[in-house]
Amino acid sequence: MAQIFVGILPKVAQVHFSIHMNWDSWDRLSEEDQAIMSELLAEFPEKIGRLYDEEVQPAVDFATEKGVKFDNFSDEEMAEFHTIVEPIVQSWLTTMDEKGLPGTEMYQKMLEVRETYK
Repeated sequence: MAQIFVGILPKVAQVHFSIHMNWDSWDRLSEEDQAIMSELLAEFPEKIGRLYDEEVQPAVDFATEKGVKFDNFSDEEMAEFHTIVEPIVQSWLTTMDEKGLPGTEMYQKMLEVRETYK
């Protein structure tokens, strides 16, 4: 059996689930429906994060039993990864902001959520 290696990049920017809606569609919702959606979406990160946490270890255990070897990146490798990726992130943020989209705002919120639920 061939060995399978899986690289784990902890604390990068893991987005496993997301909800998207076109602004025009959002604007067509009543204020009441928008309030309901906003309330539900406020709970989303914690609930999905908890479910993710509960499911990851059993999946890793199962994969390990089947011969998958997990290879974590060292602190040095993570630092190198971030050094390489940072200009790409900044370029994307600049592009989004120049288009009038909340790129930086979204990114900052993602960092806050990541920190809150790590």
